[in-house]
Amino acid sequence: MKRRVILSGLVLLLLWALLSYSGVVDSFFLPTPLEVGEKFVELISSGRLFVDIGGTFGRAILSLIISAIIGVPVGLLIGLSTGLREWLEVPIEFFRSLPSPAIFPLLMVFLGIDEKSKIAGTVFACVFPIIVQTAYGVINGNRWRVKLVRRMGFSRRRMLFKVVIPEALPYIFVGLRNALSLSLISTMVVEMLMTGNIGVGYSIFDAYQRFRISEMYAYILTAGLLGWMVNKLFVYFENRQLHWVRQ
Repeated sequence: MKRRVILSGLVLLLLWALLSYSGVVDSFFLPTPLEVGEKFVELISSGRLFVDIGGTFGRAILSLIISAIIGVPVGLLIGLSTGLREWLEVPIEFFRSLPSPAIFPLLMVFLGIDEKSKIAGTVFACVFPIIVQTAYGVINGNRWRVKLVRRMGFSRRRMLFKVVIPEALPYIFVGLRNALSLSLISTMVVEMLMTGNIGVGYSIFDAYQRFRISEMYAYILTAGLLGWMVNKLFVYFENRQLHWVRQ
């Protein structure tokens, strides 16, 4: 880990400690790092933290996989077909401009208040960045290379897998990385707004309602660390898969 990353974390921790210990902010609303750390250890010891992380992470990853299964093929089709792109431009721009919480009531009406509506809400948030970035990847691909392989007699299927998809991969990974962040954020929002008893989002809201402020901060830190670690792992995977892009 880079030294500057560690130092930036220590600076934030120091500022937090100064604010909480100095009394500038009421200690009830901003517990000390020690109090939050003790609550964090308590949640780890009880096993509750791992249950909540598992619930949130499972929903987020499942939603991301479903979004990729839908979004990548649709994006490829839109990128390859000018006619389809014109037909779908308005619906895609309309729905991707909607904040996902705005459709949660509608999802609960059609799908109920169980896991299906939670997954559907997160998929709605994640699928459009994947569609749009995949389509851009196809549109901005090297047209001369496509023309060349056509003259070489490549079939459409072979051209798709040998030229179009490799050309679009950097864009697809950008869409997937954006969707990954959105999947965690949207999952936690869903957990706050819909019924349930497992998940980081649920526990943040539950601790807030019960005025367990130290616990709330512990779960907020968990949410931030989870997003940071998942993003780092994805960047590592992306760099290994797209090593040829930076050459």
